[in-house]
Amino acid sequence: KFKSVFSTDIVNVIDRVSFPLLSKIQNQNTELKATLKQIIIFSTSITFTISIFIIASSETFIILLLGEKWSVSVKYLQIISIEGLIAPLQILNLKILLVKGRSDTFLRLDIIKKILISLNLFLGYFYGINTLLWGTVVISIVSFFLNSYYTRYLIDYSATEQLKDCLKPFLISLIIGLVVIYLSFLDFDNLIIFIMQIICSCILFVILSRIIQNKYYKMFISFSKRICND
Repeated sequence: KFKSVFSTDIVNVIDRVSFPLLSKIQNQNTELKATLKQIIIFSTSITFTISIFIIASSETFIILLLGEKWSVSVKYLQIISIEGLIAPLQILNLKILLVKGRSDTFLRLDIIKKILISLNLFLGYFYGINTLLWGTVVISIVSFFLNSYYTRYLIDYSATEQLKDCLKPFLISLIIGLVVIYLSFLDFDNLIIFIMQIICSCILFVILSRIIQNKYYKMFISFSKRICND
């Protein structure tokens, strides 16, 4: 459930806004690549920040929400959040196949992913929840590279180039994560610490986005308005 709320659902909202934009320019590869690039930077800026925030604040969050007896689940939430880092990339690459009308390739990739998921469930049954969750991370990584192979072929936007475009969003989220970890060591009540972590993260996100990604700052505002109106 945490994974759905904090990663996939957010990307699906972005997809509902971006898919019509991409569809209108489906035959203009240069413009399609530029638009997808902006969408990837925007979506990873959000999902990276949220996922790394959860990783950094997971102990405070779990104890506050569920109590000390659930502290063992902290590592599970952190692994799920790592998978959430990759979710927007693999999903948005799949959308290019649909925009380009390559439903045959989309189906092939979906079958491959289902086979990998079945294998992961089999391994998880014998080796436990840790293996199952890390297997999900591996499947997401493999899916991203498979999906992005076709994106490179269709619009000349390779996995390497996409990952380079994600460096600044990752840097922003990493700085926020380090601040959140620092705050978790303060000698305050968990509720106060968690509120401080949220407030500081929001402020830092706005400031760092303006400084590090100033070129895309207006685009952030534009996409945010579209999503809020969706």
